[in-house]
Amino acid sequence: MTDQTARYRHRTAEVEAVQWTGTNAEQLRAFAGADFDEIELDDRTEDPDQTAAVREGKHGTWRGLKPGDWVVKLDGGLYEFSAADFAEQYEPAGRAPATDQGAVLREAAQRLYTALFPAVYADMGQKAAEGVNRAVSELRRMADETQQPETQADDEPPAPLRRSADDCPGFPEQCPNLRPVDPNPPVHLGGIRCGCADEPAAAQQPKEA
Repeated sequence: MTDQTARYRHRTAEVEAVQWTGTNAEQLRAFAGADFDEIELDDRTEDPDQTAAVREGKHGTWRGLKPGDWVVKLDGGLYEFSAADFAEQYEPAGRAPATDQGAVLREAAQRLYTALFPAVYADMGQKAAEGVNRAVSELRRMADETQQPETQADDEPPAPLRRSADDCPGFPEQCPNLRPVDPNPPVHLGGIRCGCADEPAAAQQPKEA
């Protein structure tokens, strides 16, 4: 998932904001946590164009979001801005500070599980709460995917594997005791080795082709 959170400036003030496109629910959940939720098609009774909602910080009330609306972090809370109002009051202020995307996703998942799940379960029952639980699982899966394996420095290339028996002239094509080796960076990248030294009695002449 591409992180599209950016910073915007209102005169001398800067805010963080994410635009609701109608399809970036996971990004909004990572940004707003339990204070964002999509509106199911059957529940769009007040305004069919409102496909999601955000809980605003000042009064804790839910405000509908249409695709194109913005969710803005302002004065410690979240607020909804129409596309026109946002464009009139804010302008890009540069890149947002680097964040640990995995940590943000895990925090959003935890907030959904501890805050939204019990409320949905109590108000709407187990079936509705299972949807929240699936969202929690998806956020945690995405957080796990952000964890990249550590890589060694460029000046420390992986060492090649060496056979363990110098008296095995058939290694590797005709070695009778090949052993798989799991990767162990930065020491080596894995592969195969000769196991003749592990079983001296099995160290025989190379097999005939």
